[in-house]
Amino acid sequence: MIDQAKKRALIERIKRIGFSNQTETLLTVEEYFDGYDADSCMICANNTPSVSTSEFRRHLAQIRSDSRVHDVYIRFYDFLDAEKSDDCWINSDMVFLVTTATPQEVEQWFAPLQGDEAYEETDLQAFVNPPVIPDGYRLVGIGWD
Repeated sequence: MIDQAKKRALIERIKRIGFSNQTETLLTVEEYFDGYDADSCMICANNTPSVSTSEFRRHLAQIRSDSRVHDVYIRFYDFLDAEKSDDCWINSDMVFLVTTATPQEVEQWFAPLQGDEAYEETDLQAFVNPPVIPDGYRLVGIGWD
């Protein structure tokens, strides 16, 4: 189920943050999933079998509770489909973690969700709203095709 009012509010928030093809925009887990509950989560939409938004969110909460994780973000991709169709949510295909874990460890954490290869993102200028990264932590991204 998609709450259309919350979807419109999220699109407006993204517009206020600012975005372009040259920058990345990060959303909190709460921002991304508020008003979005579906049998197949947009982030890993190509998974077989499908992963529901509630399953995906539970998995993120479990990861976020790990002492090596400072925070978890969802990368905004686009909202063109979401604006055109009531059946679509804001597109995303990537999660970023502020963590002390290695990319290989992050891959293992997301293996049950069929995540792709994780990598350390070092170019914070690529983000219109870069996350706060405490000393000793790194930004690790993992996506889904």
